[in-house]
Amino acid sequence: MNTPFPLTNEGVFLDIHSFGNEVGWGWGYTKTPMPNEDQVGGLGRKMASFGNWGYWKGYLFDGGTIDTTYGWFGAASFFFELGTRFSQPCEDYPRIVNDALPALIYAAKVSRSPYITSLGPDILCTTITSTNKQDGQYINIQIEASDEKRTNNQKDEVTFKTGRHFVRLIEVWTNCHPYSDECQPTVKRSTPNAGRSATISVQFKRPSGGGKKTMYIRARDSSGTFGPVTARYY
Repeated sequence: MNTPFPLTNEGVFLDIHSFGNEVGWGWGYTKTPMPNEDQVGGLGRKMASFGNWGYWKGYLFDGGTIDTTYGWFGAASFFFELGTRFSQPCEDYPRIVNDALPALIYAAKVSRSPYITSLGPDILCTTITSTNKQDGQYINIQIEASDEKRTNNQKDEVTFKTGRHFVRLIEVWTNCHPYSDECQPTVKRSTPNAGRSATISVQFKRPSGGGKKTMYIRARDSSGTFGPVTARYY
């Protein structure tokens, strides 16, 4: 097939193998790039960045199912080579799972629209504090967002094309997910002078009511693409 699937396609498929500490994608039977190579390649690089793994654009391989799930269904499909041995000792499993879990969570976060969301900027770090004022408590957040850092890899001489945009907007939502049609962001902060990465501070008044609450944070780049949503308790 030579026609790319629509960017609105849903779903991420992961084929878990051992061993090698790599994330890979591609056709198993031909060296011809898959039509959605830019989108799949961007997501693959980002998942690999969580474990400091390498990536392998695995064209021409045996024993995989990712070319079938991509070719039939248009799902963003990858294989993970986990661990350091084909027959890994059981006592190594907790470490291997802990290393892989952030990448698997990222795959779940973008699965609603993997060919779009994975191209947007990522929330790398958040620092949350509080301030008491006369009219109540305020929540302070320092947010680091980047379009490029998770797409950089030792195999790339230059930043991969999905990471070449600038961070242009940060949104914070409280107790309501951005995908809901029923609410609006609590904070919207434009960043017209930011580069490919930006660190900003925002503040909002803590909503009434006790107990632990959830905020949702996302960023948009200069191409107009929102990255994945990051959830934090406060």
